[in-house]
Amino acid sequence: AASMFRTNSFHHGSYSILLSCIVIALAIIVNLVVSVLPSSIINLDLSSSKILSISDQTKDIVEDLEQDVTIYALYEGDTQDDTMMQLLDRYKELSDHIKVEVIDPVANPAFTANYDASSLSTGSLIVESEDRYKTIDYYDIYESSYYSDSSSYYGYSTTTEFDGEGEITSAIDYVTSADLPVLYYTTGHDEITLGDTTTSALAKSNYDMQSLSLMSEGSIPEDCGVLMILAPQADFSSDEADMVIDYLENGGKALILTSYTGETLTEFERILDNYGLGTSQGIVFEGDSSSYYQSPMYIIPQYESHDITADASDSNTLALIIQAASLEQKEVRSSVTQTPLLTTSEDAYEKVPENGQFATTEKESGDK
Repeated sequence: AASMFRTNSFHHGSYSILLSCIVIALAIIVNLVVSVLPSSIINLDLSSSKILSISDQTKDIVEDLEQDVTIYALYEGDTQDDTMMQLLDRYKELSDHIKVEVIDPVANPAFTANYDASSLSTGSLIVESEDRYKTIDYYDIYESSYYSDSSSYYGYSTTTEFDGEGEITSAIDYVTSADLPVLYYTTGHDEITLGDTTTSALAKSNYDMQSLSLMSEGSIPEDCGVLMILAPQADFSSDEADMVIDYLENGGKALILTSYTGETLTEFERILDNYGLGTSQGIVFEGDSSSYYQSPMYIIPQYESHDITADASDSNTLALIIQAASLEQKEVRSSVTQTPLLTTSEDAYEKVPENGQFATTEKESGDK
């Protein structure tokens, strides 16, 4: 990154897009997820005060259960994990609808044959309702890091993270939800791919993610909970843009990401223009030194007041957006409301690269 700024060159690559995507996508998850689940990873501390601390989100989901859920813990012989069994006891205490059974998979091979054996091992869990089941692999509960000894051929593995509550609560919500939300992401326009952090968070929140070729399908599926347009680098066709606009005008929801392309995407811009937004051909620079990190292109945005930004703002968590393409706000019709979430300071400015480079990062005459 440092060398990039020394040469004043600009690369509109996946790195900047991915970081912007993660910031925006993780923020939007808070607003869109049907039941907000505990998605943070618990730092390993197996003291009773930590491991038995149940979050408010879990309490809300479990205490509101109206159907029975059985959690099968798979342990051979007497190899039960005391930490996990104590956590499962907490779930039973929260609701009479929760039942826990310990199953020996070796002694009862016929039992595990009814489930997806590829995701089962000793220490795994099966969470089941009358409608469906979900398996939780041991290695999704306990995450380990491997350390090698440079002076020998030996190494060792140590447990670094525990996410028992997050996995169990997500599974309970999955097996008891009447309608599971489906996220469709468009393809065919050189869109970006979401990173593992974001896709894992969405999967844990029980979203079903499916790709969508608008040209092939001819319409947006009726079960689409959210349409995701992830920073296209190539334009939509007129018919595709019409499909998106019709979907949104009839109550659909969308998460639309943009990035710098250096090109005018006419039909994609028409989708944004329908809601009083547009993209610009420049990159945002922050002129206030307290609002960027190391370089004016490494922006630390200000949080605007909204439920989506409340947790991050209240905890004084900083966001970092790199090489951001600006959004233009236009006049909107009375039925449209625009609510900014992240903004720059009043000293920010926009520069347009020439041949992928900036002559200077300083504000010049003519910079918007």
